[in-house]
Amino acid sequence: MIFGKFTERAQLVLVEAQKESQYFKHGYIGTEHVLLGVLREGGYAKQLLYSNGVTVEKVRKVIEDYLGFGDIDISVGEMLLNPKTKRLFDDSLIKARIYDHNCINPEHILLALIDDTEGVAYTIFTNLKLNLNLIKNEISNYLYEKRLD
Repeated sequence: MIFGKFTERAQLVLVEAQKESQYFKHGYIGTEHVLLGVLREGGYAKQLLYSNGVTVEKVRKVIEDYLGFGDIDISVGEMLLNPKTKRLFDDSLIKARIYDHNCINPEHILLALIDDTEGVAYTIFTNLKLNLNLIKNEISNYLYEKRLD
């Protein structure tokens, strides 16, 4: 599975996404939960989102309004990714390889979230009126600099 290509930071995104899915009782991990995982990880991707006005509280509010709460409990060990989230992680690996990185970081995940126009996370970005091109450029510059290190 692709999870072997996750850095510790990206694994933390996934753990936090699972916690958010459990909080909402959705029974699956969707792109919206992954976005919350990125916000909880604490690295550059989170800082960039926060500097653009995206917070855990705002994202949770949009999810509540858009999807509401479910009634499905998943256990800590269960990781039920919906098809869009599986594709998102495949796309994250492609993004990593573009920058000559062997493993997925939260910044690659955020780039994939931005490019996935069909995911709930993209709906959240639209709802929050983000300048996605600006954010992509900032991430790209950051990842390019990391490649030079």
